[in-house]
Amino acid sequence: MTVCFNILVPDETPKDWTLEIKTYPHDYKNHIAHFTLHYMDKDDTILMVGIEQRKEPYKNINLSYSEEVGINVHKGYFEAWGNSGELDKKGELITGGVLFWKQDGTYVTMHSSRIPKKMMLDIARSMKVVNLLQFY
Repeated sequence: MTVCFNILVPDETPKDWTLEIKTYPHDYKNHIAHFTLHYMDKDDTILMVGIEQRKEPYKNINLSYSEEVGINVHKGYFEAWGNSGELDKKGELITGGVLFWKQDGTYVTMHSSRIPKKMMLDIARSMKVVNLLQFY
C-alpha cells in the first residue's frame, strides 16, 4: 500500500470519539489517492468531523466567501455553512463549516456541521505528520 503525501492526524479530539478511515479508491491494497478520517460520536452514529487529505487540491474551489485563518504557520480558509445557526430536520443546531489548508505537502479539507469553528481550528492546529505504519 502506498500513499504519495504526508498523513496528518490530530492530537486534539475528544477521547470518546471513534474513528473510521475511508480510503479512495476503495482498492486501497495498492495505492491510496486520498482518504478521509471520520470522527464519530461515542455511539459511532453521528459524524462529528471529517478530515480529507490528498496530494492535489480540489479543483474549482471558490474561496471568495471564505475567511482567512491561521493554522500554526499555515494559511487556511474557513467558510461557515449558509444555514449555520439554524436547526436541521432532526432539530439539531447546525454549526461549523468547511476549513481548507495545505500542511507539509498535504491538502486538507475539514468539514463539520456539529462542532463550532473554534473547535475545528483547535483540531486543525493539532494535526501532526505520522508514519503510514503508525497510522494503520
